[in-house]
Amino acid sequence: MKRIMYLLSAVFFFTGCGRLDKLTWDMTPEKWLSTHSFIKIKSAASDFVIAEPSSTIIVYGLGFIILAAGVYFLKNRGESRSRLLWGIALLFWSASTFSAGTSYQAFSYELKCAGRSICLWTTWWEIWYLILFVISMNLITAAVSFSSAAGKLRKGIIIYSAVNTSLYLGVVLSGALIPHQFMASFECMVLFTIPSFLILFTINTMRYIKIRKSLDILLVGAWIFMFLVVFVYFAFFQDMPMCSGKGEYGLMLMMFSISV
Repeated sequence: MKRIMYLLSAVFFFTGCGRLDKLTWDMTPEKWLSTHSFIKIKSAASDFVIAEPSSTIIVYGLGFIILAAGVYFLKNRGESRSRLLWGIALLFWSASTFSAGTSYQAFSYELKCAGRSICLWTTWWEIWYLILFVISMNLITAAVSFSSAAGKLRKGIIIYSAVNTSLYLGVVLSGALIPHQFMASFECMVLFTIPSFLILFTINTMRYIKIRKSLDILLVGAWIFMFLVVFVYFAFFQDMPMCSGKGEYGLMLMMFSISV
């Protein structure tokens, strides 16, 4: 946990040094408004746009559900290291959901398009979403290793989780600082999380074959479902050039999968 906090401190340090405003795409504010649902809020101080209101409610709602689940795990962890890591992982996942909902949905227009001739391709809110999501997935992988593995296998999975987190932080921060579109993309993040799903799928499948525990088959189903979510996202992405480089729709499907 201390290592993760050191890594996050480094991220805070570098956040102000990014050049994400150099990453733009083929989208003008006018085009954005014509292709997205939004509500224009007028006040005495200023006017602003709330983007994708229905999606915003769903994503923020799921963020609170994940937060509640994380708190539940932590309150009922007892002496279980697996429950402790699950709880911490869900807190990170909740934070990533709120970050995603802020930049992909609620304040997408204000953060990327307002006052610009060409919209930004991403923001630091999205970079934080990617980072926090990867951390949460690796914590979940480590949590499953405590409940479903032992000895050298468990140690190897924990080492993998730490290395994967460190490598991804290096890649995504480089993508933000250079800047480089793919390195800072949702698609790149998926490449770093797929091995975790493979590990989880393999562990729970082997454990179910060995001891026939119902929990393992439920988890196997969850990992398969998550794979399908990613597959559907990329299939949808190919037919939706307006979403080029974004993760809004894949993110929405991913968030739904969390609540299953």
